[in-house]
Amino acid sequence: MGNIKVGPEIQFNLFAYGTLMVPELIRSIIDRDLKSGRGRLNDFERRSVRNEIYPAVKPSLSNDVFGVIYYDLSLTEMNILDQYEGNMYERQTVSVCTGRNSIERCQVYACKPVYYYLLEEKAWDPSILTGLDLRKLLE
Repeated sequence: MGNIKVGPEIQFNLFAYGTLMVPELIRSIIDRDLKSGRGRLNDFERRSVRNEIYPAVKPSLSNDVFGVIYYDLSLTEMNILDQYEGNMYERQTVSVCTGRNSIERCQVYACKPVYYYLLEEKAWDPSILTGLDLRKLLE
C-alpha cells in the first residue's frame, strides 16, 4: 500500500493536486500541520470535474501534474482522507518527482474509470484556490 516507514505505525506520503494543496484545508480534516514539499506526477492529467470546484486526475501519457507532497501521514489519517474524498476516487500508490530530482512513493486520489464521464475536457486551473471559502469544501 505504499508504506514509507515501518515503526510503531506505517507512515504514508500523499500527493495532493487540487483543493488539498491548501494547507488550511488538510489541517482542518486531519487536525494537525504536515511537513510538505513540491512534487510532479508524471503520466497523469488533472481535469475539472463537471459542476464542481475540485479536480480529478487520471492516467495520461506525456502529461504531468504539479502539486504538493505531504509527508508522514498515519493509516488513521489516510482513512479519514479516504472518507473525505468519497466514492469517485480511489487511492493509488504512485512515484512522484520532487524538486531534488528524487522520487517519493506517494498515495494519490485518482478518479475511478467509471467516473471519467464527469471529467471536463478542460484542465483544472489551480488559481481557483485563491480566495477559496474552505467551508464549502467541508460540507
